Amino acid sequence: MQILESDAGSDSLYRTLIEQSTDVVSMHDLSGRILYISPSCRALLGYEPVELIGKNVYDLFHPEDLTKIPGITAPMETAPELPLISYRIRTKNGGYVWFETSGRITGNEHDSENGQTVICISRDISSRKQTEQQLMKTNELLQKISSIDALTGLANRRFFDERFAKEWRHAMRFSTPLSVILLDIDYFKRYNDTYGHHDGDACLQYVAEAMRHAAKRPGDMIARYGGEEFVIVLPVTDGRGALYVAERMRSEVERLRIPHRGSAVSSFVTASLGVATMIPVRNVSLRELIIRADKALYRAKQEGRNRAIAYGDE
Repeated sequence: MQILESDAGSDSLYRTLIEQSTDVVSMHDLSGRILYISPSCRALLGYEPVELIGKNVYDLFHPEDLTKIPGITAPMETAPELPLISYRIRTKNGGYVWFETSGRITGNEHDSENGQTVICISRDISSRKQTEQQLMKTNELLQKISSIDALTGLANRRFFDERFAKEWRHAMRFSTPLSVILLDIDYFKRYNDTYGHHDGDACLQYVAEAMRHAAKRPGDMIARYGGEEFVIVLPVTDGRGALYVAERMRSEVERLRIPHRGSAVSSFVTASLGVATMIPVRNVSLRELIIRADKALYRAKQEGRNRAIAYGDE
């Protein structure tokens, strides 16, 4: 049994299917001018079909999406099947909805009277896009949370390891100095024993903020290294510049004037800092820079604390 008994019946069936479809079915010439558009444009775009006939569909595209779609008109002239594209299209009220469109070129390019036309089927994917964008934001937030120390808001150890390795490779490639500062709060265990862990956490937060004030360049990174110890990575910074930053940090911490009865150095919270600088080379591990900064920090503690010392200084 034949489903379509005549051309007239076929045309009627096709028109019924198109006019009842919730997707937008449209026909365009190769320049994008709309020759026909189905009634579903009322619900999806707010236009009556007659308002769109003769308009160029690209005039309704979001400007940013015109540039994102490579060769948007060129494929119409060379390939019968058009690639599936997603874009924002302007509604009658001035807003935008997301469309996903597939298309096919029909007709004979050598027919001067009728020429070629493009048949497109477009559907509203705004809900899907909204879900995708929300998932992207959630993933970005999770990525950020996974790289941040919850107490201080600084980078955590995991993020430091990744970033430090990246900066080491960059400095090796361009033969530029890379500096590291290790900062340790003096007698912090005694501080916790004297004032309690709640005040200890607050002390760490204040110190972290003081460090931010001292290292303001966009490329500098401060991380909580563990417990009361912090690490600062200073790309493209020589030893003199790194020692200057370290001294500023020491001064900023002391200026907080957080009372510390358990300190053997001062009546207030202070910090000791070790500084090291290297121009990375292939036969030296990046851990060597940390080891040198740690040795400088040990010397700062041995020599009385509340001071910044650079590796190699006598």
